[in-house]
Amino acid sequence: VTGQKVEVHVESIMPVRPKDTLCLLNELSAAWFTAGWDGKRTVSPPPGWEKVGSDQLPVSLVDPVHGIRFFMGRPSVSPSVPHTIYRGREQSGDLCWAGFCLELGPLDGVQEWLEARYCIGFTQGVCP
Repeated sequence: VTGQKVEVHVESIMPVRPKDTLCLLNELSAAWFTAGWDGKRTVSPPPGWEKVGSDQLPVSLVDPVHGIRFFMGRPSVSPSVPHTIYRGREQSGDLCWAGFCLELGPLDGVQEWLEARYCIGFTQGVCP
């Protein structure tokens, strides 16, 4: 943890089967993070999980009441495997989450070791 950033570094030593995936989730309360951010302003929250294009990074969620933006930066993955970022939010019944998923895979060809690095950050006062 450095200032308003959490640097995530995951190393995994695991046997994998063809088509396996590994999902790394970073979630906070959907009661507070109720909106998205398009790079300039708050927008409607994502409906469940939505795929994020690399041109949309860093991808964000917003707590408009407290003026806090929660975001995920571009990941680094080694060895190079397909990876996809999702942003999502769900609040109903016993579900109350808002956050990001880094999906690694399929992990075909990965024998034992996999490493992923990315930052989760927080910025205050940027929400009009």
